[in-house]
Amino acid sequence: MSLHTDTVINNTLEAKRRLLLQKDLFELLHWMDEMEHLHAELAKLTIIERQLIQKNSLALNIQSVRRKNTLLMGAFCKYEQHIKTEIDYGKTDYDMKRSKEHEKQRDHFRELLKEHRLLKSELFDRLSQLQKKP
Repeated sequence: MSLHTDTVINNTLEAKRRLLLQKDLFELLHWMDEMEHLHAELAKLTIIERQLIQKNSLALNIQSVRRKNTLLMGAFCKYEQHIKTEIDYGKTDYDMKRSKEHEKQRDHFRELLKEHRLLKSELFDRLSQLQKKP
């Protein structure tokens, strides 16, 4: 192979590596945006719980999901910086290890969504059980 062919192949691989990393970054930014909305929603659910439901176990569940959301957001911020650094300066191939790491992050996000949905379902069940006072 010629030097020109090697350069073209390396440039193509680098472009694909950067494209895959950018795809991961855009997806991560979407997750983080969703998590900001979850945080605002959890704040409103806390108010609803305090004013209407007044169930300590539900308040603790809301607090637990808020903490998980906050901790995961911090981890995602670090992951975002890692991806940006890798896009700008990295030379590590985008391989199965990197792909599995991103899938692991996706699983964390999905688990948070699942917990949030269960919490909302519990809260809505409690609201539906409230009796109108005469």
